[in-house]
Amino acid sequence: MFSLSRLYLVTGFLGAGKTTFLKRLVHCFPGQRTALIVNEYGREGVDGALLSGLGASLTEIDNGSIFCACRLEQFEEVLRSTLTEKPDVILVEASGLSDPTGADRILGQREKFPGLTYTGAICLVDAARFHSVYASSGVCRRQPT
Repeated sequence: MFSLSRLYLVTGFLGAGKTTFLKRLVHCFPGQRTALIVNEYGREGVDGALLSGLGASLTEIDNGSIFCACRLEQFEEVLRSTLTEKPDVILVEASGLSDPTGADRILGQREKFPGLTYTGAICLVDAARFHSVYASSGVCRRQPT
């Protein structure tokens, strides 16, 4: 029987707790093959080291946003490669500076990503800082929508 890999996108501004959330979320899929794709805007990733050792395959994409033209092609390539491993679950952590408004359009392309079902995005918000960050950043305003 053919089963689709379920992809969950985790977004949220810098410091919202995405990596901590992923560390816990991985354990919600016991007995399932899980893959992590972690995106960091900076040149060198930090979150990958924090997520290693969780029993999930891990791929990092650094130096730009996966939804920006500068990294979109690399993200699509990594996603296709990940799908060849036939994971049950794919968890994608977008950079805190990512604008995920195109995620539905990108990840919903069945012809480009056969074997994938995009379940949607989970946006984390730091309640203590939300209003100040929301007021100062257009990207932050688009993440929860």
